[in-house]
Amino acid sequence: MTEEGVVDFNNSHPFGEAVYAVAAVLDPAFSLQWLVDVNVEDEKKEVIRLKVKELVVMEAESVSGRNTFTSSTSEEDEDEPPHKYTKLFSSYKKRRPNNANKTAASQLIRYLELTEQAEDTSLNFWVSHKSKLNILYPLAKKVLAVPASSAPVERVFSRGDC
Repeated sequence: MTEEGVVDFNNSHPFGEAVYAVAAVLDPAFSLQWLVDVNVEDEKKEVIRLKVKELVVMEAESVSGRNTFTSSTSEEDEDEPPHKYTKLFSSYKKRRPNNANKTAASQLIRYLELTEQAEDTSLNFWVSHKSKLNILYPLAKKVLAVPASSAPVERVFSRGDC
C-alpha cells in the first residue's frame, strides 16, 4: 500500500502480485470482507475497495476478451435490416435478453450481493452461479486454481535433495 492509501501491486513482497487480491475477492468466503480487519482509516479502505473492484473488472474483461466500456451496439448491428415477422405473430415482438448483467462491473456488483448470503464452498458457489456471472466465471476459474502457498513446490525440492 502506498502512502496515499492506494493499493500498490508491485513485487516488493511475496503477496505483491495482483492475482492474490483478485483471488481473495473472487473467493465467496472472503469477498471484500477482508477489508474489515485492515488497520487503516475508513477513507483509505474505500479507496482500496474501489481500486480492487477496478482491478477485478479489468482482469475479468481481459480474460473474457470483452471490453465492456465500449458501447453495446456495434456498426454491424446498425447495418442489419429489421427482422420480419410472420403474419400470425406480426403483432408480437421477440423478447430480448436482459442486458443488466452484461458487463463485468454489473456482474461484480451482483457477485458481491450474492456473497453476502452465500454459505457454500467456493467451488459450489461458482458452479451454481457460472451462468449468471459468465464474465467473472473464467477469471474466478483462473485465479482460484492458483495454490495459496508454495508448500507443494517446497516438498518437491526437499524430496529431490535440492
